[in-house]
Amino acid sequence: MDSERNCGCVAALENVKNPIKVAREVMETPHILIAGEGANEFAKSRGFQHFNPRTERATKAWEKVKERLKKRDLPDWAKKWEDYEPVDTVGVAAMDSKGRFATTNSTGGTTFMLNGRIGDTPVIGAGLYAAEKGAVSATGVGEEIVRIVLSKWVYDRIAEGLHPQDACDSSLKFFEKEMPTGIIAVSEDGYGVSCNTKMAWWAREG
Repeated sequence: MDSERNCGCVAALENVKNPIKVAREVMETPHILIAGEGANEFAKSRGFQHFNPRTERATKAWEKVKERLKKRDLPDWAKKWEDYEPVDTVGVAAMDSKGRFATTNSTGGTTFMLNGRIGDTPVIGAGLYAAEKGAVSATGVGEEIVRIVLSKWVYDRIAEGLHPQDACDSSLKFFEKEMPTGIIAVSEDGYGVSCNTKMAWWAREG
């Protein structure tokens, strides 16, 4: 999504190496969000090659999940946040030399989700938001981020004049400490990063 509110999203996309690039292609269509088999067909039509994303770490994680399923050690999605095992959400919020903003994010999802589940990552206003005053990207328990419309909430605070760091910090009030949440934002006043769990950040000014 960019300063002019142009946006493109894909969800439940399979076997594509760079889903963000597919989402960028969606921005060139009249649509905003394409999901499932339609997203797979769209990616293929735009020249994206089949890619198997399985890694050694992912294979080990899947074996762990299968063992729990065999034991019927099923999580209570509503209460046990420790059963959420995020797979490296990557989010970016940026401003260029002309003062234009953009944001994007991508995720491998989380374990123990129902088939067809879509989290916050491709939901405009929840996982990401950008407009003329700044850009925001979020990560955490998708359902809870969607309920708050977290990225839009942080953006609105920035639009009201709050520094991005203060806006990010204040957003964590909506989440329990046990619920992993992270938020990044940028505006003409600078940038902000805030989380209630261990996360990695990188930023550059100038």
